[in-house]
Amino acid sequence: MRNSLIDTVKFSIKVEHGSLIDEHKRLQAQGVSNRLTNAMAGSSRKFKVPGAYGMEATVWSKKNGQILQIECSAAKFLRGHNVFGSEDLSHIVLNISKQVCQYLKIEPTPREKQAIKTGDVRLFRADLAAHFRLPSKFTVRSFQLALKMQLAFTQRSFSTYADETLYVNQHSDMRPIKIYGKGEEISFRPLPQNLPDREAIGSYAKNLMRIEITLRSRFLRRIRMSQVKDWDKQKARRVFKDDILALNLLDKSLLQGEPVLGLSNLQNSIIALHAAGVDVSTVIPNARQLKTHIKAIREKAGVNVRVPSEARSLATVPVKRYLEGLKFGHYTLN
Repeated sequence: MRNSLIDTVKFSIKVEHGSLIDEHKRLQAQGVSNRLTNAMAGSSRKFKVPGAYGMEATVWSKKNGQILQIECSAAKFLRGHNVFGSEDLSHIVLNISKQVCQYLKIEPTPREKQAIKTGDVRLFRADLAAHFRLPSKFTVRSFQLALKMQLAFTQRSFSTYADETLYVNQHSDMRPIKIYGKGEEISFRPLPQNLPDREAIGSYAKNLMRIEITLRSRFLRRIRMSQVKDWDKQKARRVFKDDILALNLLDKSLLQGEPVLGLSNLQNSIIALHAAGVDVSTVIPNARQLKTHIKAIREKAGVNVRVPSEARSLATVPVKRYLEGLKFGHYTLN
């Protein structure tokens, strides 16, 4: 298994199942009520299919019982967690399709099976994820704060969630990026209690940074990977690496202190630059904007950033080295 993996996928398979819909309509008419029957006999035809260790896939029946559209975290659905996984998309789609069809008691025709095996499957989304481990001297939070300080100056479209998750182009219909601490996520959403090697997997995830890129339908069409058979792992990895390079990160960034409440990400970053001895007028060339920021910082933080200070001796987090040195490869579970 690899610590670089395909996580969430969305795809559709051509499997005729009109008779299944008719059967659930008859069951509902007889007074049977359950989630699957209600969904198949209703108008939405959206339902859940159970996977490994309590995980689920969302499935839609479309085209009057001609197509099943499936979306799930592939790693979670197949193995119960997404710390490790696979980059073999064809194998992933085949295994998920088998489990969904078995649950629904659908037997695809030989032709339908062959289409799935050969990747004649429409792909709407594929999330590629990779990890790197921070040394003990840096915490996930310190890395996030240092990265946020840089993104405040280099990326207009970035956002944060509770200073724990960073997004670049979060609402893009092309390829948003998500960066967070995997160990922290597991603390918030614990692994299944009955998951084999649960403690070892949780221990491995400590101080592990995770970067995910979502390749959405419009982008997959643009790079000619809208069919599973056209998936190119190396091309997807290059897109991933190129987008990391496009963040325009610096070689080193300051380990920013606790943000001042009431100030924006940019204004907190200005305080950190000022503490490093940077003349902030060289960073914010627009005099009117600079004046506004200086006033807000003086009122909220009591710091006059107009006058450059002598650089303090602050710890640094080399976010560029970690992100641009991202590797795709095997994991070691000790």
